[in-house]
Amino acid sequence: MRTVSTDLSTPPQRRHWAARWLWKTWFPAADAPQGTSAGRALGLLMSQFGAQVSGRRQRQQLNAPVLPIPVIAVGNALIGGAGKTPACIAILEALRSAGKSVGLVSRGYGITPQLQASMPVRTLLPDESAAPSWIGDEAWLIQQRLGVPVASHPDRHRAGMALLQRAPELDAIVLDDGLSQTSLRPSMRVLVLDERLTGNGLCLPAGPNRFPWPPPEVAAPDFVLVRGAPPPEALRRLLAQLPRTPQVEILPMRPVGWTSQARSCSPAGLLELAQSPSPKVIWAVAGIAEPSRFFSALRAMGFSCDVALALDDHAPDPWSSLQAFRGDRPWPDLILTTEKDWGKLICTGSDVPLDRVWALRLDHSLGEAWTRALLGRLQSTHGPQSA
Repeated sequence: MRTVSTDLSTPPQRRHWAARWLWKTWFPAADAPQGTSAGRALGLLMSQFGAQVSGRRQRQQLNAPVLPIPVIAVGNALIGGAGKTPACIAILEALRSAGKSVGLVSRGYGITPQLQASMPVRTLLPDESAAPSWIGDEAWLIQQRLGVPVASHPDRHRAGMALLQRAPELDAIVLDDGLSQTSLRPSMRVLVLDERLTGNGLCLPAGPNRFPWPPPEVAAPDFVLVRGAPPPEALRRLLAQLPRTPQVEILPMRPVGWTSQARSCSPAGLLELAQSPSPKVIWAVAGIAEPSRFFSALRAMGFSCDVALALDDHAPDPWSSLQAFRGDRPWPDLILTTEKDWGKLICTGSDVPLDRVWALRLDHSLGEAWTRALLGRLQSTHGPQSA
């Protein structure tokens, strides 16, 4: 498989020396040299500066206004993607299955041009439609997939109030990327970890962490979702440092099917289509935080891709990248992509053959014990929230 990266978002294919150096520094191999004493001292100094900035943001969040219904903040410790969108989907599905009316508040990543704080809040109800570039690609994906009301705005409190004005029946709101924002105080916190855990343990810019570990008790997670397969002992030690014991669950990422413009197909069905009567030419394209995860998933499912195109996270126009890469060559038989990219592809209005494009659908169903604990905490915080 030929991997083509149009940016620096895929760690193994990072092209710029500064990005490669940062990656090695933030996520050093177990046998990597420790560096000089001066270098370590400088890193600690820079990390302390980052921790001070983070501390101010945490205090701002604790003093931020609240909503009249519970708010479940979902976020990660590291910069970049660790699985916040799948976690939001999983939580929304679990709460809705329990009979709760739920909605999503998002920053609005992917909105073009970028949504500014002075602009009105953008909301989308289940029976309404808009392009991903209007509401944000993650909010669009969640609204399309789950049929829940969503709102996007940099001021999460304003977004939440606007959503409640249009959907007053809501029992709870899930706040995407909600651990580092400063405009809304959440009722509970869900931390998403992946196999990188906390990297070198340092705060930005010396390390990849948005806040120092462990966080103070007032900002500690009530729940943890773990994506991938971090070393069990390292994960246990990390969680043991928290001021209170969270409810921990593995975040499922199970492939359950493929969707095209005209029909749906099972994972095995599309694989059979790709292989018979003769192997098809397949391109894969992903504009997510870690495109390599998607490409690895395709290999694990048995797909042999001729090209893997890694785009910027939230890439606004995947088709332009596909067309630029294609040049004068014919289109491949199949183009495999993510649900997050799918919306931007079908809204492009270009001459790309959409009947050849398939989006992978993943199942994120959570376990009973974790869901029960979340519902219990939701019940204890239900009703008017006080600061």
